[in-house]
Amino acid sequence: MLFPDGPPTFPISAGLYAVCVKTMVYTEGTRVSRFRCLRGNDATLGTVLDEVGVDFGQVGMFDPVALHDSCADLSDEDGDEIVNQLNALELVGLVRYGNVRPSWMAVVSAGFGDGGYPIYDLTWGGCRVGLEVAFIEPAHMAKEP
Repeated sequence: MLFPDGPPTFPISAGLYAVCVKTMVYTEGTRVSRFRCLRGNDATLGTVLDEVGVDFGQVGMFDPVALHDSCADLSDEDGDEIVNQLNALELVGLVRYGNVRPSWMAVVSAGFGDGGYPIYDLTWGGCRVGLEVAFIEPAHMAKEP
C-alpha cells in the first residue's frame, strides 16, 4: 500500500541490528534528523545508495522477506492494529506485524515530514553493516540550490 513500486532494498547480512536515531530540538518541537540501523557498534558513512519517498510522514526499516512472510495471513483486524501502532508513534518506535511468525519494523517520523530523503550506506571493514536515512542534513552537507 505504501510502496507501489516496492521499497528500496539492499543486500545485507543477517544478524541483530541496533536502531539509532538522532534528533534535533527546535522551538516548535523535536524532529528526527537521522535514522540508522546497523550491525555492530562502528560504521563509516558511505555514499548515497538511493532515496526514500515519504508520503505519510513516517519511514520504516525492515527485512522485506520477513515482513512479507509475516503478513501473508493478516486479517482486516490485524491490518487495523498495524495502522493503530503507526498512528500511536510520535518520534520513534517498533511496529509488530504478523501473528504466527511476527516481524518487527523500526519506524520514525521523517524530519519535517513528506518528501524525498537520501539513504546512505554504512560500512565497516569494506562490508555493509547498515543503512542510514538523513532527514535533516547539516548545513555543510546540504545540496546547492
